[in-house]
Amino acid sequence: MIDAGEGRTTRRANRGAALREILGSALTRTAVYLMATEVLGGLLGLVFWAAAARLVPSDAEIGLGAILIAGGTLLAISSTLGFNISLVRFLPERTGSPVRLINSSVTIGSAVAIVLALAFGLGVGRWFPGLGFLATDPGLLALFAFFAAVWTISLLFDAAFIGLGQARYVLVRAAVYNTLKIPLPALVAAALGAPFALLFAWGFALLVSDIATVLVLLPRSVPGYRLRPTIDRAGVSSMARYSLANHATNLLGVVPGLVFPLLVAAVLGPPSAGYFYIAWVLANFLFIIPGSVFTSVLAEGSRWRPGLRGTAVDGLFLSLAILVPALAGVVLAGAWLLQALKPTFLAATSLLNVLAASSFFVAINSLYIAVLRVERRMRGVVGLYAGTTVVALALAGPLMLGAGLVGAGLAFAIAQGAGAGYAAVAMIREGLLRRAV
Repeated sequence: MIDAGEGRTTRRANRGAALREILGSALTRTAVYLMATEVLGGLLGLVFWAAAARLVPSDAEIGLGAILIAGGTLLAISSTLGFNISLVRFLPERTGSPVRLINSSVTIGSAVAIVLALAFGLGVGRWFPGLGFLATDPGLLALFAFFAAVWTISLLFDAAFIGLGQARYVLVRAAVYNTLKIPLPALVAAALGAPFALLFAWGFALLVSDIATVLVLLPRSVPGYRLRPTIDRAGVSSMARYSLANHATNLLGVVPGLVFPLLVAAVLGPPSAGYFYIAWVLANFLFIIPGSVFTSVLAEGSRWRPGLRGTAVDGLFLSLAILVPALAGVVLAGAWLLQALKPTFLAATSLLNVLAASSFFVAINSLYIAVLRVERRMRGVVGLYAGTTVVALALAGPLMLGAGLVGAGLAFAIAQGAGAGYAAVAMIREGLLRRAV
């Protein structure tokens, strides 16, 4: 018979062994690399915006630069056509040629990016006159389209490394472009103008990172890799339905971070768009935690389907363990950091607190979406994304008119909270929160 003391010792030993197993797993390694990537990007992004605030005294011009960057990112995500998620999902299975799958995604995505960027550049001046120069300057318009393609390729390369189990190279790429982009606005502002100089810094830095990827990093991960225009019809066809469903979720998922600045600018003016963007950058330090962990769940769950339930539960515990202290840090230090960046950025303090609090809802939604993606239940993924996005957009305008800038955060939080309630009930009903034995 085992006495109570021995029982407690055994339980502690079992919990310790389980914790060591989680921390030493491929799930955690991939998640740590992705979180480190996002944290590095966020920290250097703050340095970038701090430098921009001193270089560009006008909040309106900073807001226009933020609109260009948000627009460029939105175009890049739109142009992936969902192949970024498909690369994470299908490369672990190694059922096709990795070279042809990667190059096909890059070929299609970059072509789409150029077309969308030209259309955006020719039309954006109608809504934001300060960006009308894109339509009147063919050189800047061509450069904008080129950077959109570079941006798209960068997203696809990151996804390929995750799918190949080489997430450390995502961190290397992030270190290159986030460091390089910081001094560039000061070097080109006189020639290109302040708003476009901010975009140029992002695009040129990503270009350097992509070149290093093609010449060094991908050949190390995929022997014999060469970047060539390719369309592998069989490989693309096998991913098409899954990719298109994920494309819809990609577009829906980026609305708060990329479309909201445009909406805020239209309702409250370009300076408020800049304030929203800065608050979003800070809140993103929290959102990247579940995002990184559950991207790892997607990759590792695809690599070993029988262990999906245990992987998902491990991911939830890991996400919450990091998220709780991180949320406290953002709430306590947020106002100080905003003021340190630029005193006028204090206008975003309440917005930042609301966005930060919504990170727990984001975690629940991200977990359920990762599981659904592994199981290819894309109708549920699209439904969850569509529901939260439609609610957020429907509430944003009225709430901003009534509550100002913080209304945008409330719209996001309410939408994510509603989605998290649905996701939690669904996971409990399906038994997904019980670790498999």
